[in-house]
Amino acid sequence: ARQNGMSIDMVYFGYLAASARRLGERWDEDRTTSAQMTIAAGRMYAIMRGLRQAFASDQYLKADHVRALFASAPGETHTLGVTMAADFFRRRGWQIDLRTGLTHHDLLSAAEQVPYPVIGISASSDRMVFPLARLVVALRITNPAAWIMVSGKIIDVVPDILTLVDADGAAPDAESALTQMLDHIEPAQDRGRMAN
Repeated sequence: ARQNGMSIDMVYFGYLAASARRLGERWDEDRTTSAQMTIAAGRMYAIMRGLRQAFASDQYLKADHVRALFASAPGETHTLGVTMAADFFRRRGWQIDLRTGLTHHDLLSAAEQVPYPVIGISASSDRMVFPLARLVVALRITNPAAWIMVSGKIIDVVPDILTLVDADGAAPDAESALTQMLDHIEPAQDRGRMAN
């Protein structure tokens, strides 16, 4: 598809995202084995790694104010979406630190290392509401200036997730996350210019 001129975004959010959804449905319907799931997920990650070569040379980094921490919620095992989102933002010049598979404590430690202006947390199911709410409360204490966004399948599964976990934003996909994050960051840039 790439050789025929298809954009990386279409491969990521068209083909790979659709494949991941279909694989998840097959898993939910008990029509795939653990081994098949592992092989398929490994193949998707391999494709993503291969595609990173295609955009790495075109990437440029923006200033620190467009730096973000993207992470999966503690206990979350579905990390393909947050990894795809991190790549999506990196291609647009964002400095993204991606953390997946960390415990609550380890994720807080990682978040304390840098004064991130934006923290994005991905979760996939209603069983993640409590770990997500606990994490947001802790991040409010350790990173009080951070703007915190929730994303992932949990947006569809728990429609009032924004209120339940007291996040600043909720995005069902990378495009809407980008719009919300820019809406948050650009007014802060304007205030900084006015102050100078």
